[in-house]
Amino acid sequence: MESVYPYSLERISINIWKIVENDRFGQFPFCYVILGRDKCVIIDTGCGTGEFKTYFDKCVNKSRLPYVIISTHVHFDHVGSNHQFYEKKDTKDICMGGNDKVFTKNLEINSLSLAHGVEIKKFEVSKWLNHGDRIYLDDNNKTISESLEVIFTPGHTIDSIALFYPGDKRIFVGDTIYPFSGVHCDCLGSSLVSYVDTLKLLNNFVLQQNIVYNEDDNNNDNDNDNDNNKKYDISLDSLVEKYNFVQKLIHEDDPNNQNENQNENDDNSNVVDKFHNDNNNNNYDDKDISEEEYEEEY
Repeated sequence: MESVYPYSLERISINIWKIVENDRFGQFPFCYVILGRDKCVIIDTGCGTGEFKTYFDKCVNKSRLPYVIISTHVHFDHVGSNHQFYEKKDTKDICMGGNDKVFTKNLEINSLSLAHGVEIKKFEVSKWLNHGDRIYLDDNNKTISESLEVIFTPGHTIDSIALFYPGDKRIFVGDTIYPFSGVHCDCLGSSLVSYVDTLKLLNNFVLQQNIVYNEDDNNNDNDNDNDNNKKYDISLDSLVEKYNFVQKLIHEDDPNNQNENQNENDDNSNVVDKFHNDNNNNNYDDKDISEEEYEEEY
């Protein structure tokens, strides 16, 4: 039987699911849920189509863990169902990046809801996140591995953030890397200059994580049975591709930057060689599953 909910559910890791919303605006936003030990973290809540919270209660968060909602930025297709968690007993926090609170609070304008004819129903941010903050997936046993690190990523919007989950070698980047267009920096609060800086920051961040964890692995070669010694390789090839594209877009008419750009491109090519597709190493089927299939398997 076809699900009555306008969402597709895809399990992408042992405790992570991706939800794609079939909305009437044609945005098809990607939302993610991470089941922690003492909380259920939802990254972005889509456009507000259907009973979003009820769907999660029924299909993913069956243990009824308290919810922590994190919106990667203010756009309506990322905060649209936040109101369904607002002032609910099982909601611990609604979080957003605190890079520019005035911008984020101006929902009517900066969410693009007016341009799309959308009503953003009332919610309030209970926790403003700073760059470097961590949301722990188990407050009784706080570890870096089982946490989400907040990274300010302005460019697409002033208030954009990414979330790094070391335990799953995954970065949730919101619309910084947009699946349906080359670069999406034509909104209120967008900045192409900031976008380039953000791509460079993420580029360096991913490379640094690979270096740090691979060094740890090399230092513990004698303990091959320890799961912590596994190679720590993060795949983000599309980031480098977009960085090169934007650099060319900005500087193509400036002959003074040609040599500099060539050097940066060479450096980024080396970075690409260090990235590996971690998805090839997991045992999870990335196909969509129906509600009935989910009930039967999990």
